[in-house]
Amino acid sequence: MVCSHCGTDAPEGSGFCVNCGRGLFAAGQATEAERLPAAAAAPNPPLDAVLPITGTSPVPGREAARWSEAASKPFRYGDAWYQRSGETTYRWNSANSAWAPEMEGQLPFFMRRPGFTSLRTPAIWLYALFGVFALLTLVAAISDVLYFAVYDDIANGEFVKSSDMDSAETFFNGMKGFQSLVVVGIVPFFLWWTRRATCNVRALGAAAPEFGPGWAIGWWFVPFANWVQPVRVLNQAWRASDPGLPAAETDGWRRTRLTPLLPIWWVAYQVVSAVWTTVWGSIDPKAMDARDIANLTSAVALLDVLMLGVTGLTIWVVFALTRRQDQANARFDIRGGSSPS
Repeated sequence: MVCSHCGTDAPEGSGFCVNCGRGLFAAGQATEAERLPAAAAAPNPPLDAVLPITGTSPVPGREAARWSEAASKPFRYGDAWYQRSGETTYRWNSANSAWAPEMEGQLPFFMRRPGFTSLRTPAIWLYALFGVFALLTLVAAISDVLYFAVYDDIANGEFVKSSDMDSAETFFNGMKGFQSLVVVGIVPFFLWWTRRATCNVRALGAAAPEFGPGWAIGWWFVPFANWVQPVRVLNQAWRASDPGLPAAETDGWRRTRLTPLLPIWWVAYQVVSAVWTTVWGSIDPKAMDARDIANLTSAVALLDVLMLGVTGLTIWVVFALTRRQDQANARFDIRGGSSPS
């Protein structure tokens, strides 16, 4: 196909000329188009309807201050003008006084990058669930102490009412059940948050990331690999979310600093949760004597206190990475009039 307005060759089936932005017609449509009014025969891109034009450039004084406003106002970057309409970015062709779709490869990265979605929604759910878990763990620590006291008295030869023993055991096991239930509820929200953080890595300019959204979830379910890979996924998200990186696609994210709190949190989580589950699950009043039960219960009480610390660290990880990604995303909202670096 050849544009009848400027003579530029265009791919077969194209709707608009890549040079002047005016409408194209196939050979069989040319006769019909010639019978239409001029405005219909050469339709303008959608932006012409919303952008008032003065001479050969968008109206001065109406330009977007930042790229985020380019859906409603023209945006100046260097010596060129741009505007978005849906998924398409148009560039002002001053020679033809028209907006023309710009090829994606010709756009700076901040105009063509994948979409970014803040982690705040899954983070809010996690704050609430971790808050509930922390409260339950605090109450569970009290139940641990009461359960320990009962069996410590029995081990020391003191008389304990069967009703007191039953109440302490019901309280102890009930709190552990509630804790486990909330942990199960946390899992899908934490996976949601992790996957979204990984999806954002490319939007934040990370070139060739090692982990994609699928494996951000999948590694949690691979035996042995789930001891190491999930934290590596979060390490990648942390590095790629450095607000100090340029607003461009770069592999410089691999050399950014990693906070030491991430590996500390991960090791603490793995050790405390594994020991907590093992010790609590090993308590068997029917097969153990009172002293063994008292000793194990005291260990569970200590582990519940440590679990509170791990929960606090986990809340910090969620908060810090969520805020870090929002800050990193803000650097792509380029000011109008900026020059390409």
